[in-house]
Amino acid sequence: MVAPAFFEYADKVANELRESGCRVEVDLSDARMNAKIRNAGTAKVPYVAIVGEKEMESEGVAVRVRGGAQLPLMSVAEFVGRVAEENSSRALSLESA
Repeated sequence: MVAPAFFEYADKVANELRESGCRVEVDLSDARMNAKIRNAGTAKVPYVAIVGEKEMESEGVAVRVRGGAQLPLMSVAEFVGRVAEENSSRALSLESA
């Protein structure tokens, strides 16, 4: 999820995730942020990475896990590692901490 001012950073993050083997979609629609998050929840997206000014300045992502848990701000590399670990272990549930 991303606001228009941060499209370039969102593309950079998406490319890093794709290079690590993650399936990624970037929502660049005009919808409000809350609507984008709600739509992702309805579609049962496992993780929603949200980028904005704070995330761009720290070169990180804010992550929401399916079910509503919000993870602390983390680097893209940390997020990639987390997803890769869960994929390799074929975890049945998503870790929220």
